[in-house]
Amino acid sequence: MFFQKSMIEKRNQSRLPVKLPIQYRIMDNPEETERYKGRVALGKDLSHDGLFLKIAPDKNLQTGEVVRLDITLPEIDKRLFAFGEIVWVNRVGAGVRLMLMPEEDRKYLNSYLDQLRYS
Repeated sequence: MFFQKSMIEKRNQSRLPVKLPIQYRIMDNPEETERYKGRVALGKDLSHDGLFLKIAPDKNLQTGEVVRLDITLPEIDKRLFAFGEIVWVNRVGAGVRLMLMPEEDRKYLNSYLDQLRYS
């Protein structure tokens, strides 16, 4: 019974498969915030409120960390900015809940997801 309950989907929105370049920085690490570029990862799925971030095995992320994300949408030549919280981590990546995003970037994200969903 416990196993079945733990497997219930907790997401508010369904995610769509993508391959998006993403730069991220851990915000509670002063050395990370001083660097301009941050680390590079690949977004493998995306929704209005979260994404899966595929990271190299040697990159350490911890549940609860806050990251700054720069999400590149190549199809529309736009880079979105957001803050996210790491909600789970495994050996290939991390689940990120999008927390804060400028309203204009949120509109671009919504439009991009609508294009993916209906194309």
